[in-house]
Amino acid sequence: MSKTIIRVMTVLCLVFFAGSLYAGDAVIMTIKPPGAHEPIGNFEGNGILQRVTNTSVVINDALYHLSPGVTYHNYDGSLSSADAFPVGIRVWFVLSIDDDNTVMSLWKEGG
Repeated sequence: MSKTIIRVMTVLCLVFFAGSLYAGDAVIMTIKPPGAHEPIGNFEGNGILQRVTNTSVVINDALYHLSPGVTYHNYDGSLSSADAFPVGIRVWFVLSIDDDNTVMSLWKEGG
């Protein structure tokens, strides 16, 4: 490529990026656990947490198994633990690609 084309492309990228910042847009990265579906809208489901054990959770009256490698996250994406998920909170989850009844990651709703 010629230097002129590279300069034009660089300027366009900078203008687009600056416009996104000015408009208040944000780019959010989705971290997909190994073996997980690509979630629709980042997550495959949500609801009120009714029960949590070492091997299962109940969300909105539906029983889900927990993957042996399940991860727990706060609303901001930071890692958490099962102990930080009390009954009655709204949670979001990502299911396993191999079993649509197994939760790979569980996220707290918050803000």
